[in-house]
Amino acid sequence: MDSSDDIARGAGGPVVERLLTVFSNPEEEFVAEHAFATFDLERFREWFNPEGDPLMYDCYVVLPKDVEFLSAYLGGPFDFDFNRYCYFVEARAGAEGSARR
Repeated sequence: MDSSDDIARGAGGPVVERLLTVFSNPEEEFVAEHAFATFDLERFREWFNPEGDPLMYDCYVVLPKDVEFLSAYLGGPFDFDFNRYCYFVEARAGAEGSARR
């Protein structure tokens, strides 16, 4: 287990699921969520620069410039369509052993 997992897991607490969420434009209705196949907290912090949120529990808007970075963590090809959808990197508490980090 690496330090990112240690931080995400906490002191024996629940695992934190890291997700890419998808909402429709312009209705902003929830469409889907995709768990990241892997999640490197240090690299995500470097990329998104989360001021005041070192564990990245807040929601982060995904822009076209983020596609190449995020694609490496989605476990396969992912078709981003910014004309139809808006995307966010999010965190949610998950049950022990059920989350992909």
